[in-house]
Amino acid sequence: MRTFIFIALLFATGTVWANDTRYHVKNIPENLLKKANAVKRMEEVRFEVVSLKETILTKRYVITVLNEGGDSHAAFREYYDKLRTVKSAQGILYDTAGNAIKKIKFKDMSDTKVIDGMSMLDDGRVKSHNFHHRSYPYTVEYEVEIKHNHTYYLDSWSPQDAANLSVEQSRYVLVSPQDYQVRYKSFNCKETIDASPEKEKKVIEWKVNALPAFVRPFASPVWTELTPVVLLAPSEFYIDNYKGNMSQWSDLGRVQSELNKGRDKLPDDVVQKAQAIVAPLKTDAEKVKALYTFMQKNTRYISIQLGIGGWQPFEAAFIAQKGYGDCKGLSNYMYSLLKSVGIRSHYAIIRAGRAKEDRFITEDFPSKQSNHVVLCVPMQKDTMWLECTSQTDPAGYMGSFTGNRKA
Repeated sequence: MRTFIFIALLFATGTVWANDTRYHVKNIPENLLKKANAVKRMEEVRFEVVSLKETILTKRYVITVLNEGGDSHAAFREYYDKLRTVKSAQGILYDTAGNAIKKIKFKDMSDTKVIDGMSMLDDGRVKSHNFHHRSYPYTVEYEVEIKHNHTYYLDSWSPQDAANLSVEQSRYVLVSPQDYQVRYKSFNCKETIDASPEKEKKVIEWKVNALPAFVRPFASPVWTELTPVVLLAPSEFYIDNYKGNMSQWSDLGRVQSELNKGRDKLPDDVVQKAQAIVAPLKTDAEKVKALYTFMQKNTRYISIQLGIGGWQPFEAAFIAQKGYGDCKGLSNYMYSLLKSVGIRSHYAIIRAGRAKEDRFITEDFPSKQSNHVVLCVPMQKDTMWLECTSQTDPAGYMGSFTGNRKA
């Protein structure tokens, strides 16, 4: 009921403010215009953990675009799939003086399949809209409600999520059952715990005001050292009939082991082929390299994101039969090949990428921070790492996309 009331008030407020001069560009403080391509005038976010199996995110935000460098902030884009549903959304375009000149309803927004240039199959879709307004400055307002059918990850808060973006005000409210533990880690801001919480609910709030824009310098530190950020994560969680806990990294590892369970069985002919390949070889290192070469010659990388495919690998037998898979499937396949000849290896979850943030994880905050899988093969005197999505990299080579990471 409270969620419904909150949404109703937001939409009512949006209607009342349709021609509110508070959005006139002249009302932006001078210090927030410096170095800014866009200004976040206001943001109200409410994230509620309804139960172990459901969360609701409601968000309303207003952004003034000052020049073409800020146009990307005016675009609305929300991904959804069977685990995430965009329940409602609407938008308003304002002119320089804060007068509403165009409105967009949920039913009029674009609804398209996800096309990322990598995935052959993906059950995700995107609700999106762009006013494509080019008379500067202009202002956009969006309201959205999103339902998640899991608690595997929780929506974090980064009010100033780009350089050259200033923030007038932003507020994030976290609501959860009294007996449910949401873990959080704050950077550059402090939480306020409601002394008179909603009935049978815990309420925690973060807010910021008057954040000036900045140009990110060369060799700057990571984003969490530059601006307010709040990371959120569950303790106990549920996703697609799997229940687990991620209070410790070891707990999260056990969850992944459960997701991988029983997916390492290979067809008999593939097992026989693997054993024949390593039969004349003497050392484990030689055997690993030989099987890695076999895997590279007989598979290729293709992303398939269906259901909880973002976390669970396809069976090794599927990869052996089809000859393709994503990082999870190919790493699991290589793990299975090594297992079939008695060599131990580890399915290793990492955060890949070339951006500065991609090279680090927040080590004291166990949570889903990964986006890639490689294989770790312990040797007697060293460890060999295998990038199973590459058909050309030699065994043991990690490039700039995956090298020097914590797993």
